[in-house]
Parts: sequence; structure tokens; C-alpha cells
Amino acid sequence: MRACTADLRAGQPAIRSAICPAAATHRTGSVRIAVLCPSGSGSLMGHMSRERSATIATAGPLGTGDDRLVRAGICALRVGVALMWIQNVAWKVPPDFGERENTGLYLFTRWAVDFPVFPPFAWFVENVVLAAFPLFGWMTLLMEAGLGAFLLIGLATRFWAVVGIVQSLAITLSVLNAPNEWHWAYYLMILAHTAIFATAAGRAYGVDGVLRPPLAGIGQGIRKDPREAVMTRTRFDLPVLTLGGAALLSSVFTFSSGGPAPVEFIHIRGAGLALLLIFGAAAVAAGITRLRLLAIIAGAGLVLAAVLQLVQADQNVNWLSGDASTVALMGGLGIGLLAVTLTRRHSISAHPVSTTQDRTPDDESDRSA
Repeated sequence: MRACTADLRAGQPAIRSAICPAAATHRTGSVRIAVLCPSGSGSLMGHMSRERSATIATAGPLGTGDDRLVRAGICALRVGVALMWIQNVAWKVPPDFGERENTGLYLFTRWAVDFPVFPPFAWFVENVVLAAFPLFGWMTLLMEAGLGAFLLIGLATRFWAVVGIVQSLAITLSVLNAPNEWHWAYYLMILAHTAIFATAAGRAYGVDGVLRPPLAGIGQGIRKDPREAVMTRTRFDLPVLTLGGAALLSSVFTFSSGGPAPVEFIHIRGAGLALLLIFGAAAVAAGITRLRLLAIIAGAGLVLAAVLQLVQADQNVNWLSGDASTVALMGGLGIGLLAVTLTRRHSISAHPVSTTQDRTPDDESDRSA
């Protein structure tokens, strides 16, 4: 028997074969595996005894490797695009979304007909969208609030990146030929979402990166250790602590007017600000003390606050003094807290799922010894 350590990375088959031939067939992406391999080649799963171990680390975003600076850049892109959607969903105001006064969302949607870019799309807008515009307005509000919320926390990022590409394309076909529009702004929106999709940006300091490791062993014959706790085996629960800290940090937006000014992204005021601070502090405490129930309460509280703000969007009352940007922020942070708390975040067990076909004479000799 000989020990060998292989840094199994996609695109390095020669290195994998030279260091550990048996490990060369066990492709896991950007993964480090430490195993005891027999001197001869063969199936990795077939020659692993109960004493052999494998440690599978978190798979990073595509193409980032271990470069923290690259990961930070991908995270910054994702959060920046999320803030773009959060800021711009604020002026989608129900119930008529500007239809009566020919302003807001209605005006920009109307431009697809007044300044057509693609005639079939212009026909669709005129005969379908504008004919039932309040329904379309609500769909747009929910879609863009979802884009802001999920890209902010990095959850289901590739799905929402595709949604962002589709929505950016629809916006482009609506306003590209309108006066005083910079066409590259819309091209860059499409390219930014394409980059988020290609790099799986939620795995770079996002919730996707927290939830992905439990799934890494599926299909590889490796099972999870049922003794592993729900929260990570560190002194603090860093994902919960980070989301709680983000909620507290977001309170700085109370100093903005919530309008379309360059740095005024989110409208946080009054009771909405108080709830954000309360539930954010609760999440921070849950992250420090590792109290799962407290984290669930904080996440559920933020989600309920977002729902309350949403149902009051077209009412005369506004108990939380917010708008659709408040919905996106609170909803995103609350969903993130619930996702990382309720989802079992097991580390991957080193023990393979054994089968009778995998057993070899070496295994039987190890067992008798």
C-alpha cells in the first residue's frame, strides 16, 4: 500500500494520473482528496477499505480555484447587480404602475410600441401586455424583487441569472431605440447576468456555496455522516452571522430617500427599520450562540415583514414605511436565513457506499486483520 494525495482539478488529467492513477477516474471538479491507494491501478471505490478516508472540500465557482480575490470579485458583481434590481423595483408602484398618468413602468413599456426595436415584440406588447397592464406590472414587480433578493444572498443563482437575462432582453427590446438611451447599458446588463450564470456566482460567498457541499457526494458513492449537526462545525455559524450582519449593515439606507439617486438603493424607514434591526440582531446572536431556533425566528420574521410590505404596496396604509425595495431586501435576507438554517449542512463523510461488487481480496484481508 502507498499513500498518495491528489489535487483533483478539472483540466489536469495528466497530473491526476501521475500522482494517483486510481484517483484519476474520480472527477469531482475543484476538489482535494487524500486517500490511501493500492500500488496497482484500479477502481478507487473498489480498493478503499474502512481505514481509508477522503476529504472533499467545498467546490468553488467555475474557474475560480482557490483565488480569494477572484471569488470576491464574482461576489461583488452578483451583489452589485442585485442592488441594481432592488433600486429599480422601487419605482414600480401599484396598482396601475403609471398607466393613468403615462409615467413609470407604463411609459417605458409603451416605448416598445412607440420606438419599436423588434416588430413582433412591439405587436406583443401592444396587444397583450398593455391590454392587461396591471397584471403585467405585478409580474414585473415580483420578478425584479425576486432577482434582487436571490442574487443578493446568492441562492439559486444560476436560475435567477437566466431570469435576469430574459428580463434584461425584454427591457432592451422595449427602450433600445428610445431617445437619450445608452444602448451599452442594456448590453452590459445581459453580459453581467451571463457572467453570473457562467461562474455560478452564488458559490462565491453566497448561500449556494453553503448549501452545495452536502450535495457534492451524490452520485459519487459517498454518503453524509448522519451524526453531523445541522450547523457548521465551527465556533460560530458564519452563514447565519453574515446574513444577520448584512441586515444590520443595511440599516444605513435609512439615511437615503429611497429614490433613484445614484447611491440610494433601498427605502428603509420607521417600523421597517426597527424590524430589520431586531431580526438582524437576533440572527447575529443566533450565529454567535449557534441557537438554531433563534435563527429560524429571525428568518421567518424578515420574510413575514416582507410579505406585509408587499400586500400593502397598493394600499393607502404603509405600516413599515417601505416599498418594493424593502420587500426585496427583507425577503432575501429572511429566505437566506431559513435556507442555511433548515437545510442540513453536513460535511461529506469519508465512507463510501459499499456494495458487494466493490469488495476485493485486499478488503477481505484488511477485514481479517
